[in-house]
Amino acid sequence: MQKVTEASATIRAPRGEKISKKLGTFYNPVMQSNRDLSVIAIIALGKKNLRIADPLAGSGIRSLRFLKEIPEDVLEHVAVNDLKQGFPKTFKKNAALSGVSLEKTSIHNEEANQFLLAQPSFDYVDIDPYGSPNPFMDAAIKKTKRNGILAVTATDTAPLCGTYPKACKRKYWATPRRDHVMHEYGLRILIRKCQLVAAQYDKALTPLISYSRHHYFRVFFGVRTGKQKVDATLAQHDTIDGYGPLWTGPLWDDAFLESMLTTASKRCQRQALFLSLLQREARIPSVGFYDLHDIARELKKSPVRLATALDALEQQNIPAAKTHFDPKSIRTTADENAMRQLIKRLS
Repeated sequence: MQKVTEASATIRAPRGEKISKKLGTFYNPVMQSNRDLSVIAIIALGKKNLRIADPLAGSGIRSLRFLKEIPEDVLEHVAVNDLKQGFPKTFKKNAALSGVSLEKTSIHNEEANQFLLAQPSFDYVDIDPYGSPNPFMDAAIKKTKRNGILAVTATDTAPLCGTYPKACKRKYWATPRRDHVMHEYGLRILIRKCQLVAAQYDKALTPLISYSRHHYFRVFFGVRTGKQKVDATLAQHDTIDGYGPLWTGPLWDDAFLESMLTTASKRCQRQALFLSLLQREARIPSVGFYDLHDIARELKKSPVRLATALDALEQQNIPAAKTHFDPKSIRTTADENAMRQLIKRLS
């Protein structure tokens, strides 16, 4: 075992183990940014006395950070759970190591769905599994309050990005792409699947912030209730060029993104920079983006620097921004022909 410190929390975690389902309780340092943004989102929600559920806690470091970093008046209770044998004892030891009071905590050692369904509803539920979130969505949606947040991670990006299209059809009821926009389309397919599950319970899920990072997709959904709201959400499902069906609405909520950015600027500059990138991208109302290198290659032209292309579009008063999905790509309202002409002119 090794001692690991992440932000405000310190735990003991297995040393040098390859992360897998068999490992059970584990610490994944790559997911620190995921946990950073969870803390930021809860504070940005701007509510008091929140009940929070962490049904797939793993090492428990997410919940420890909630207890350490979220202001006392914001947090009413954290229900933390993991099926791994000995989890309660391990979590208590790590809480002591982190100097965390467990006064506002209940610790559970159950299968995640059973845990959720046995609890009163929550203001914030975080589903962060190894693989697909599918097995946990029904229970999580049922137990997220109206106007609460449901945070969902998917690490099975291979089906969603078209490596295994048959698996995507089975698990997410859609046809994926396998090209430069595969990550955005995969994220939109994931969003639609979650929305369809919620629709069964007359709940409408709207992305407040969503992104693709490292090896995973992440969505923070705002949860609303009512048949009309559900119908309005389902009306934004469509196929594009034979791919999907997928969510064609906004990936980000401007007001919530601004609130998160304000919060992050005071707490975590690294995440503030990432949120700034998303905020600029969110201002461009489009599905998909353009890979400048792909266009140049098709035209047999030299690649154009991203900054040069952005400046040229700005001079033409065409909305455009760098996309977080790909460092070589631009999100813009310009059509494909306009982008081809731009590359020809700038090469």
